[in-house]
Amino acid sequence: IYQLTAAGPLSIPPGGNEIVSFALISGATEADIRDAARRATSVPTDVSRPGDQPLPERFVLYQNAPNPFNPRTRIAFDLPRAGEYTLTVYNVLGQVVFRQSGEAPPGRVTVDWEADGLSSGVYFYRVTAGEYEATRKMLLLK
Repeated sequence: IYQLTAAGPLSIPPGGNEIVSFALISGATEADIRDAARRATSVPTDVSRPGDQPLPERFVLYQNAPNPFNPRTRIAFDLPRAGEYTLTVYNVLGQVVFRQSGEAPPGRVTVDWEADGLSSGVYFYRVTAGEYEATRKMLLLK
């Protein structure tokens, strides 16, 4: 039985990610190993667990849902790498009516927000995370 192990070199920066593939093959002869290796390169296999989401490639702030809302809505954004974030909600006068800060791993972050005690109208929400920043508009209807 023959065995061959090979790897790298891989250079992955902190917070970065790479997609890698590997195959376990065997054979009674060197020709069998070569044939199995040739066949293994033509069979893509997804080994992710069910429910896993791929890591986002860029920062995205999504439109809240539902919109218009009463009194609850969900605000979601994608972080391409782990870090601190701040979600701030403003009324039309620019006054802060809600603020939440936290730390999150890379991926989708969702915040459920309740506007209890606020009047109907237009509100703006802004997310800042490191060098990323985005603002969107939402509508509260009672």
